[in-house]
Amino acid sequence: MMKRYLKYTIHFFLFKIVLKNFLRLFVGISFPHSKKFPHYEQCIFVANHNSHLDTAAFLSMVPMKHHLDSHPIAANDYFGKSPWARGFFEFFFNTILIERKGLKNFEKSMDAIHLALSQKKSILLFPEGSRGEPEIMGQFKNGIAYILKTHPHVPFVPIYMQGLGKAMPKGDSVIIPHDSKVIVGQPILIPNVAELSLSQITSIVRQSVLDLENSENT
Repeated sequence: MMKRYLKYTIHFFLFKIVLKNFLRLFVGISFPHSKKFPHYEQCIFVANHNSHLDTAAFLSMVPMKHHLDSHPIAANDYFGKSPWARGFFEFFFNTILIERKGLKNFEKSMDAIHLALSQKKSILLFPEGSRGEPEIMGQFKNGIAYILKTHPHVPFVPIYMQGLGKAMPKGDSVIIPHDSKVIVGQPILIPNVAELSLSQITSIVRQSVLDLENSENT
């Protein structure tokens, strides 16, 4: 209990006082839906991915009452290269680190995700798999569909990261101030998800994120 309280206090200071204000005032990221953030007990957040800022922006937006139970899914081969790195990202960013290559690693990674969801925790997925080119959303991998099929009663929430890839693009460690937004949709339960193919589910999820992009451009 004491460890959780300490972590809560550190996360509040880090994300609600330091990072959110830094992202808003110095980077130029706005959170237009922060006061309308979905009221949820558990969900699967799904977002496009162009920048390392994406995860920090997401966690800066999550209400504190859900903060410690919201876990970004990240690549172990990138963020867990050493025990120090693994511990850092697990403590400060709530990450669940998974392996991206190989069938056995895939099954082990899915087990970690299923365990988190069975414990009523929420997760953040970037179904593109890795950061893409700024403002270009790649194809989604079918892992998200497999998870939604396995947990049909957990809604997914689409998120569109607009402009963050220009503020800190892939391959660049320098942050460039840029007018950006984190756009959050409403929770979605796919009807009859068990009867749909993986590709059909993936298409529905990807389109829901695209719809958020289009809603901002109309």
